[in-house]
Amino acid sequence: MGGKLEKIRHCGEKGKWEKLESFTKSSDAEIRAAAYEALGNIPKDESNNILIAGIADPQPSVRLAVAKALARVGTDHNEEQIKHQLAAETDAGVQAALREAMIAVRGKR
Repeated sequence: MGGKLEKIRHCGEKGKWEKLESFTKSSDAEIRAAAYEALGNIPKDESNNILIAGIADPQPSVRLAVAKALARVGTDHNEEQIKHQLAAETDAGVQAALREAMIAVRGKR
């Protein structure tokens, strides 16, 4: 799996959001989380849309990666999706990260 994680990291550094999107569909939560984390390094509308799609992933570790990535590249357009997930979130760590993302995205365009 180390090879896949390295490839994901490299795609994030190169801004290859299209390739990262395919990794977000993996059955492996670690791969999905790494892909969402890497998308947090690509400040583009496309990567932002992929992040929003992952905000309700069944695994808390993946939702945590999405929340942290949104804090870096999210915009105020994401505020409603973050609020919605925060209201439904059951994991305390993810709740905290979503609150941080909410603060980070306010006022960003």
